[in-house]
Amino acid sequence: MARRIKVINGQRWIAVCRSIEVVSTAGKRVELDVEHDIAVFRFADSVYAISNVCKHQHAAILCDGLVRNGIVECPLHGWQYDITSGRAVRGSSGLEVYEVYDDGETVWLKEPEERLPSWAR
Repeated sequence: MARRIKVINGQRWIAVCRSIEVVSTAGKRVELDVEHDIAVFRFADSVYAISNVCKHQHAAILCDGLVRNGIVECPLHGWQYDITSGRAVRGSSGLEVYEVYDDGETVWLKEPEERLPSWAR
């Protein structure tokens, strides 16, 4: 099924989920392609998106982590990330951050730049 796309000021935005699917206590997983596995979170009435792949063991699992005060904890080994910035709170490196907005009905993600998969570099 094709994703809904809209263009704003020359930028492509992808509809990734309904607004009501993003809650403050858990993440929502969005798989765009093999290189973009994303976790969407709600915190302080805003929506944020970071890579869903924990840097520790490269597991796509952050969307299932415990969320407290804008910090998500990886359920595997406890690495923690700030969902607003991708910064590592406990762990050695931060995560990629994606631009998103919520129009009240739909969460839109700014289309990431195309890149070669890590295995092809």
